[in-house]
Amino acid sequence: MTLLLLLGCLEPFPTDRHDLVELRIAAMGAADDGSLRAYTWEGTDAWSTNAPVRTWGGDAACDAAGLCTMAAAGTATLTITGADGATESGELTISDGATHPALAGFTRTLTTDGGSLDLDVPDAQRVHFMAPAGEFAESGPAATAFTAPEDGIWPVVALWMDGLGGNGWGTFDLPVGVDGPFLAVGGRLFPVETTEPEGAVTVLATITATDDLTGFSLTDVALDDGTATADEPCGTTAGVWNPDSVIERVCGRDQVAGTRVRLVGEVTP
Repeated sequence: MTLLLLLGCLEPFPTDRHDLVELRIAAMGAADDGSLRAYTWEGTDAWSTNAPVRTWGGDAACDAAGLCTMAAAGTATLTITGADGATESGELTISDGATHPALAGFTRTLTTDGGSLDLDVPDAQRVHFMAPAGEFAESGPAATAFTAPEDGIWPVVALWMDGLGGNGWGTFDLPVGVDGPFLAVGGRLFPVETTEPEGAVTVLATITATDDLTGFSLTDVALDDGTATADEPCGTTAGVWNPDSVIERVCGRDQVAGTRVRLVGEVTP
């Protein structure tokens, strides 16, 4: 199957566009520096044991380290190969004038069975919401209510587009039946045991594999004391680990499990 991210078109899927299921390219885009990114999905959980293999082509130029970039305008192709050998392909066309819209902020409201999200993406023409299960009731051009099918920390993926191939995205967790406190990293929420007051923190934590929807927990959380983390795992930039690297399948869960990492976030109740 081929996914076309041209002029914000996201319609060729055989399942409802809200549903993240099986092997799928959920989003493709390029950063301001031209580096290519993709949000891939596999199965029914927010993680894969090993990340799907990514192969970029078309106008993409890849170096020996696997970093792929594309000029301001052009078409890049992506093929991903999952654990069972299945493949999915996508095509990203970026036209002159693409804005690469950025998230200016968001409001998250929690309810007993889900919650709602209202995003501020001023340069976006369209916003799509996706999740591995549950029901959406979109209430505005960049807002939705979500009802979860059962308890858990449910990731809602938002993809915003400018209509010229400028695409951005984020994951926003909605905990149902799960108590805090949480470490909020961007839109993500991770339950942690901490006596630290609410507010911005930099912490060290160990990534511990779990078999729930998230796929891992943060254990042995402590304030950052400057200790060097042992091995910088996949998804780390400038010594800070990005947990979205697991849900976006840049990394396999088992590639990072057991690693001590540094995270920058905020303690919330």
